[in-house]
Amino acid sequence: MILRPKLVSLLKRKGGDYSYAYGVVSGKHSKLLTYHQTENLALFKNLDELVAFLAGTEYEQDIQGAMGKRVDQDLLEKGVLSNFLRVYNEIAATLPQGDRMTLEKMTLGYIETSNLQIIIRMLHSGANPEDTARMLSPCKWSSEYVRELVESGSVEKMTGNLDAKYREGLKDELDDYKNMDSTIPLEVKLEKMLAKDWLSLKDVMSPDLQSYIAKNVDVMNITYALRIMEEHIDEENVFIEGGKYVTKKMFKAMAEGSNEEALNILSRTPFYNAAKEGIEHFGKTGSFIKLENLLNGVIIKRFADDALFRPLSMSSIILFIARKRMEVKNLRRIIVCIAGKIPANEIKEMLVRV
Repeated sequence: MILRPKLVSLLKRKGGDYSYAYGVVSGKHSKLLTYHQTENLALFKNLDELVAFLAGTEYEQDIQGAMGKRVDQDLLEKGVLSNFLRVYNEIAATLPQGDRMTLEKMTLGYIETSNLQIIIRMLHSGANPEDTARMLSPCKWSSEYVRELVESGSVEKMTGNLDAKYREGLKDELDDYKNMDSTIPLEVKLEKMLAKDWLSLKDVMSPDLQSYIAKNVDVMNITYALRIMEEHIDEENVFIEGGKYVTKKMFKAMAEGSNEEALNILSRTPFYNAAKEGIEHFGKTGSFIKLENLLNGVIIKRFADDALFRPLSMSSIILFIARKRMEVKNLRRIIVCIAGKIPANEIKEMLVRV
């Protein structure tokens, strides 16, 4: 039977290209830790107890490969990271080339950018390197490279230790960083570099990936608008093009307004409730980390809803990778905190609900 071009296009939009990838992801979804299980890990007294629990999960082979029989914090983190990268590569291998290239830039590139932003903020604030390390998400960096960055001592020295791409990209923003005494110029530059990488593949990526990228750009713009408002700095050249809901006009109005005005603007978007809770938390703690987690949670929830109705679409793959990344991020925080004898109640406060 010969299918007409319109019917072929319709089947692709409905997810016909991702049936094999969906089969791979479905088998892995059931192996994700529940949030209740993750919280309970914070109760373990030492890393030996944590390793014993993980021996009964899909992390076992990666942890044994990294550590052997010796329980070591750095090697345990390496094993957990190896699991994420192995699972990611297994899924990416099932995708069309255009989506595979985009997914690598979108997932691994996003994680690297987020990690660099965290390191920059923590260095700027004079935070303890160990506190910085436990905030980072899994990526392809070696533990030695991570240690070199978080122990740099200053933002200027850290940027000099980066690879050529990031070092050259951030070089021209260092003067603005010093003059404004704000990390925003450096953080925005990183995200503009990331968005440029994403959008360079727009013509070969699926509509689901395009939607995911646009919503991530929205989260970037909302976060920066609120930070600019709090830090009282100029919003010029900060807006990032390519979002779905937040326009340049909305961004400017939020950056120049109050929290109440910003929430009124965001009431027209899916991000209102998350922004409201995140702003309230910022008022109590002075930290935007929960705001960013909540805004990203909105994106994950949207793709979870979409995956229910279109299970064979790219949404299912995006959803799984996002949840897996959060799971590994939680595990790494738990490992560092248990090794550092952090109380269980404090560890639970740091976890991201997947």
